[in-house]
Amino acid sequence: MKVLFQFEYQIFSDLLETSIFFQKGKHFQLRRKLAAMLDKLANVGTIDCISRKKLCTRLGHSEGTYYYPAGQIDEENGRALESLDPQEIVAKVISFLPNLEAVEDNELEQLFGPEAAQQPIAVWFVPNGKAAESRPEYKKLPTMIDDIRIVYADCAEFTEICAQHLDVSKLPQFVVFKTSGGYEIDYGMHFQALKKLIKHFSQQARTLRCRCLHP
Repeated sequence: MKVLFQFEYQIFSDLLETSIFFQKGKHFQLRRKLAAMLDKLANVGTIDCISRKKLCTRLGHSEGTYYYPAGQIDEENGRALESLDPQEIVAKVISFLPNLEAVEDNELEQLFGPEAAQQPIAVWFVPNGKAAESRPEYKKLPTMIDDIRIVYADCAEFTEICAQHLDVSKLPQFVVFKTSGGYEIDYGMHFQALKKLIKHFSQQARTLRCRCLHP
């Protein structure tokens, strides 16, 4: 469990990880729980605005709970977190995370081509752009699985490629392209199972060209 409570030193070192800061001395159990729930997504810490008055003045706050994007701990980028419910805070933090990266225009043809992928990549194929926003928890995947690139492809833009290689009636679905060649298709949508599956696929070196997995 990663539980971090003091960030005074790191904050001056241009902290490169997403962070949430509480007023020091408050909500110890909540901080502890959030540190576990947001492991690998955001650091959780406190700032003592009595001993670090200049720092709090620089941030423009002397009390409350605030979220800061990675490398942007300043007054302009602080976002207030009003709720003290852990689930609501986690949902809010996820909403602040950047969306999955869109696959590049010429990348899909190369991935489905005869050459093996140069790095493991998981592509979330969705029927349209609106569907890409339907699972905000998927935005956590790139930070939780750091040895595989995770992107999405809008099949409304890649109609021919999607129709040629996928069963578009079963979208959305994840396809994991392996460096050993070939790809794996997953029709499941449960987040925890999907996370384990992508992690498993990224570590495989099997030569199987294609395998479809159903929930």
